[in-house]
Amino acid sequence: MCVLAAIAWRAAASQVFPSSAYDHLTPFSTNDGEALSNKFESELVAKGSIPDPGRWVSAARQVLFRNPLEADVVRVAAMSMLATDRQVDQARSRMRLAERVSARDLETQLWLLEDAASHDDVAGTLSHYDRALSVFPRTSDLLFPILTAALDDPQIRAELVPYIRHNRPWAYMFVGTAVDQAKNTEDVADLLARTGGSRSVPGNRPLETMMLKKLVSNGQIVVAKHYADGMAVTPEMREGLRAFGFSQATSAADLRPFTWSFVEDLSIQTQFERAEGLRVATSSGISGVAADRVMVLVPGKWRFTQKIELPSFSPIANATWLVTCLTREGPREIFKQRLPQESGRRNISVTFDVDQSCLATRFRLTVFGQDDQEDSTLTIRSVELHKL
Repeated sequence: MCVLAAIAWRAAASQVFPSSAYDHLTPFSTNDGEALSNKFESELVAKGSIPDPGRWVSAARQVLFRNPLEADVVRVAAMSMLATDRQVDQARSRMRLAERVSARDLETQLWLLEDAASHDDVAGTLSHYDRALSVFPRTSDLLFPILTAALDDPQIRAELVPYIRHNRPWAYMFVGTAVDQAKNTEDVADLLARTGGSRSVPGNRPLETMMLKKLVSNGQIVVAKHYADGMAVTPEMREGLRAFGFSQATSAADLRPFTWSFVEDLSIQTQFERAEGLRVATSSGISGVAADRVMVLVPGKWRFTQKIELPSFSPIANATWLVTCLTREGPREIFKQRLPQESGRRNISVTFDVDQSCLATRFRLTVFGQDDQEDSTLTIRSVELHKL
């Protein structure tokens, strides 16, 4: 998670600080601390190094003689002294002084962050991450990718726990970035599990749902299901994960994809009512997924049963169930069942096998609207799943 101090400073400074309007270094008046630091930053960004560091030390001392509480000038003196005689201990002491004067100097935090990281001081490094990100949210573009890449280290995940648990100002955005960008989403799941998840920080619930979907799409089914079980803190939620039929519990949005997802947009509408079941309507020539769910099933033979009702006086939607086995190598089709096109009510049943390679089974209903001025519809009154 180490950041090279000069690169971090240049990247952050180019985002945070305006261009200096000062074209010369001296003389600086006793109140010219901001002018000195802006000029220093401008030259460092432009040249990538500190030219003639001795003059910067002299100028910084001149300003500090009358105005000692200028954190940015203390930092300029520290960096210039380091470039002059490589006295790291003295530079570190002055950087810590700059931080005590003001924790709101970004470059000081980045230098101390880099220094702590170079000594494998994880707790110290993260404390400077926290200060930099809390005061300068825009540095997330610079710091989040580095912190996200470091999540593969268990010690870093452990040290991050209190920051996430106490919902620091940057924590929510960081977890969202990590869910989206982490090389291994399992590391993010471990971090959130250590914090207590949304039981500890309720506002993180949407991020947990995002993570479940990412874990499933990456084939990390076991981790995803274990985490979803931890999210199900009420009897209704636990029943929603176990039961298969359509209900409010089995369609809870925050536990997807382990609960039913009913798609609705301008061209495909789904409406679930407890007494009527799931009604699907799709526009002419439009196809898409109307219902989708992942279930973790024990290996063996299963029976899938549904009760359907097809309209008599309007177009019947073409509908197909696709059931796939999710394996470590990717999805594999178990069976595909196209629903009939004759109006009326009927029961349809099919048996299928789940083998040892199936980490989970996905049920997906796709529909297609007939070429007609009216919407094509169908109603699935119930679905059931039984182990044989």
